Amino acid sequence: MPGMIRIGEMFPNEPGKGLGPLGPGSARAANPLGTFAQQFEATRSAQQPQSVEAFIADVDTQAKLLLKSPTPAHVAHFRDAIRRFLKSINDKLGKMEKRTDRRNRTLLILKQLDDKLAALTDSILNGQAQAIDIAASINEIRGLLLDLLI
Repeated sequence: MPGMIRIGEMFPNEPGKGLGPLGPGSARAANPLGTFAQQFEATRSAQQPQSVEAFIADVDTQAKLLLKSPTPAHVAHFRDAIRRFLKSINDKLGKMEKRTDRRNRTLLILKQLDDKLAALTDSILNGQAQAIDIAASINEIRGLLLDLLI
């Protein structure tokens, strides 16, 4: 019938139909991964290592500032960077298999981390911290943070 409108003419932006911003058939990109859930999972797993690396870099940056100038403000920034790091891996630890040895190991590392941070904070606030002691404490704390990722 000459007066009928075809579906392709009604929706010219469908893939393969009409003109999109990049020319014929380009109105929508083909979905290479399939469903939304697959895309979401791929994006989340791709972003996880980057975010952990970014948090480690932030801890390292704050550690360098603390080493250069051991002030209470820099201690607070260093502790905040560690807190953000721990929050970032909280999901990762929460999704791991709940084995007794894993939980006990994590709790032991967190206790050691808390003790090291408290000792570092006390020594800086009391003015008893030497640069070499601060560097050693920072390296121990960084090692404990990395142990949490294993």
